[in-house]
Amino acid sequence: QIEQQYPTFNVMGQVLAGGDLEGLMTDAIRSGSAHDITGRVEEAAERAKRVDGMLGRTPIDVQDVRRRMDRIEAQHTDGKYLVQMMERLFGGLGGSIRYTGKKTRLDVPDAIRYGPLAKRRITYDVPPDELLARGGRIYGHLDEWIRAHCSGDLKSGSVFRDPGGFDGHVVFHTVSIHDKKWRQVGRLLTAHKCADGAVAGVDPFILHDMKCDGEAEAGPAPQMDDVHAAVLQTARAEADRMAAEQKKFWEHRTRAATERMLAEVKDIELEMGRTGFGTERNKLDARLHELTRRRREMDGEYDVAVTLTPDAPTLEGWVRVVPDSDAAGGVSHTERIGMEVSMAHERSEGFDVQDVSDKRGIGYDVLSTHNDGRRREIEVKARCDMGDIQLTESEYEHAKRNEDAVIHVISNAGRPDQRLDVISNTSGIRATQNTVYTVRHAEVRRLAD
Repeated sequence: QIEQQYPTFNVMGQVLAGGDLEGLMTDAIRSGSAHDITGRVEEAAERAKRVDGMLGRTPIDVQDVRRRMDRIEAQHTDGKYLVQMMERLFGGLGGSIRYTGKKTRLDVPDAIRYGPLAKRRITYDVPPDELLARGGRIYGHLDEWIRAHCSGDLKSGSVFRDPGGFDGHVVFHTVSIHDKKWRQVGRLLTAHKCADGAVAGVDPFILHDMKCDGEAEAGPAPQMDDVHAAVLQTARAEADRMAAEQKKFWEHRTRAATERMLAEVKDIELEMGRTGFGTERNKLDARLHELTRRRREMDGEYDVAVTLTPDAPTLEGWVRVVPDSDAAGGVSHTERIGMEVSMAHERSEGFDVQDVSDKRGIGYDVLSTHNDGRRREIEVKARCDMGDIQLTESEYEHAKRNEDAVIHVISNAGRPDQRLDVISNTSGIRATQNTVYTVRHAEVRRLAD
């Protein structure tokens, strides 16, 4: 509705964008103190109205600006990242979001199957970014569920166990970023690990790869001075990045307008040279003053838009992280459960199994053979939740190129709702590459036998 009413919605990428992309998580942390969704949308509409009026005073080719903005590498749309956040939420609860073209299918997990999501599987004839848009029924439904179920973890200083062995704290802050008129243009959620005086920024989703210990005591809060300094540094860097994006947009926007104004000023000055005193001269003089005023106004708007300042950080919460006490010999308790589940499954189908996980670089953990000649080279991925899995280079190449390759994904390992997904069509896997290949949980479910 905002986009239809204000055509500059897509031009100004920060009308509903920027740091507010972490709104769901932040709302969960802040609980009752968070602003409601309606207020955010109304504020965005007002900002869009101001932007629309500003552009109206300086006519430009809006479509051309949209195309140029799409090519600015750092400029992202709110919808894309909101969909990714929703996919992560659905996947973590055991559901999925699938979409092709303008159709979206929701496999609704049990935990949120009520209200507008009362059915197990729902198909909509709209793309996901439209279906899951902020302010809509589904967004509000999920926002309400998160507030009800997740808000206490960071407030109370919960304890999480890290299979990787980290021993310290993870501290979360939010920082508002304002323009020169002190209007909020973004909100940043930060997470920092701290232990023994060392502080390092981490992905706010770091807890996704740990398991919560509901019985352990968190102990005293961490020392915040060094963390506070690191948060300020992160916030300043984000403000600089946002300002650079604004400069790119404004430089293009003002270039066209400035060229038109300079050309008109030149024409007016030439005409004034040929015009004596009188009514016509007064009209030209008034027009020249108006152009000068518009130029100063544009310069002022530019200065406001590109002068961005982070506010003082707000502590949202912290958690205590301890090494997973079940980890031993480099293999975690979760991984051991995964191996046991995988091999038991193969034995139930009449296969002989061999644990080859200690052989580096072969790309799989279990060799499973049958007396009829069938052979399975199984990579075992176990998680304590329903999240994404990661493949090393050798594991990914083996999965994509070897016809005997199989992947076993054990989710919620060791819990009553433990689940085994078997992927035989490993050559069809789609993954994102960083230092490892990450296969989203929705992709596991898509290809599971």
